Amino acid sequence: MSDLLSRNVLVISQKPKFVEMTNEYAITDESGAALGAIRQEGQSKARKLLRLVTSVDQFLTTRLEVVDADGQVLLHLTRPAKIFKSRVVVADGNGRQIGTIVQENMIGKIRFGLLAGERSVGSINAENWRAWDFNICDHNGREVARVKKKWEGIVKNAGVEKQ
Repeated sequence: MSDLLSRNVLVISQKPKFVEMTNEYAITDESGAALGAIRQEGQSKARKLLRLVTSVDQFLTTRLEVVDADGQVLLHLTRPAKIFKSRVVVADGNGRQIGTIVQENMIGKIRFGLLAGERSVGSINAENWRAWDFNICDHNGREVARVKKKWEGIVKNAGVEKQ
């Protein structure tokens, strides 16, 4: 197992850019040591141009890869094209689907179901309507992790902490 997946705390920082054409995030531990990255994959030049001049790309399919410090792909995350509710297909580093994250509501505190096949294994729950902080619960409703987002000037961080 990758060192990245065994950590209790991950800090995910969006790479600061004047104009963001590709989603990129650094993954570090709480002291700032590099553990990996999340990067958008498979984006054409036409899509980057579309992203520059419109906001329509938010409705198109998005593919991300989570890699460890050595560049080994640990997870593939694919959010298919959407209009209202999001769904993210989670696959392991070899491309085998291991689960799905499904948006359950659009109004109020946003909730996502965590599914392995058709079986519910937990949920991701916004703690307020702005959806900056989330608790992650197992299938019994017990909190197992937290996501805390904070604004740090031009750099945005989200910390993921296992309980």
